Amino acid sequence: MKIGLLTTAFKDKIFEELLSFARDNGFESLEIDLGIPGHYEYIAGLGEDNFNDNITKYRLSKPVFAYYENLLDQDLQVANRRIKQLYDIIDLAYGYKVPLVSILAGYPFDGRKNKEIIADVIPKVFAPILIYAKAKNVKISFEHFFQTVLKDWKDWELFFSVLPYDNAGITLDFSHLAWQGVRNYAPIISKYKDRIFHIHLKDVRFRDRLIWKIFARKNPFTFPGQGLSDWKGNLALLRKYCYEGMLSIENENKYIDKEKGFNDCRMFISCLLKECK
Repeated sequence: MKIGLLTTAFKDKIFEELLSFARDNGFESLEIDLGIPGHYEYIAGLGEDNFNDNITKYRLSKPVFAYYENLLDQDLQVANRRIKQLYDIIDLAYGYKVPLVSILAGYPFDGRKNKEIIADVIPKVFAPILIYAKAKNVKISFEHFFQTVLKDWKDWELFFSVLPYDNAGITLDFSHLAWQGVRNYAPIISKYKDRIFHIHLKDVRFRDRLIWKIFARKNPFTFPGQGLSDWKGNLALLRKYCYEGMLSIENENKYIDKEKGFNDCRMFISCLLKECK
């Protein structure tokens, strides 16, 4: 497993600055958010050789591309523009030999139940995307969390039954599962070990919704090591089920200096990985 970081928190940094920050702070890779305005255009303008030469120069492994926009937007003009952008990102991943793009499955709409949307809408939107990506040797990983149609991990089986493609996977986030009341991750990881393509690392500060409300509904998420999760146990589970991808640290805590937070978290996870061997 390699420790990386999701670049969403660094909207003001260009590619070379992100690489420099990662190298100088001991990160091994990046999850590059191409939904940040201007970032796709900048990286696409680098060209394959320049892009990969920079990755090598800063001694990082292959990155992951990310695009966390709602492709189920009910404004069809918006949805179609985002879908076209995703196809462009898949083309870029193919050209730059980036093997994985992490995305959202989309948000529910019109009061429809998630299962209904998964059964009726998801195949129409994502089957063509996955078929196209497979032809480009690119995997697509879907992030799950409580606001999306992948709110409940129990819906994943239905999701993959309507998208029966081996390049479709999950971006697993322990904090999202914890926030929904999941305490035992082993059955989930065991069942979906072949579908877990990517990992987001963040921690949860509150598990009890009442306590969360008392604290004025502050964002329940923070850096790993600053919340309630058992990270040694989480990492041991990933090792047990042979996960070998990126551990992408994510920042959703605006009250902590992000650079210090990322670096402290990287050191914390690195120490635990050594203990879990």
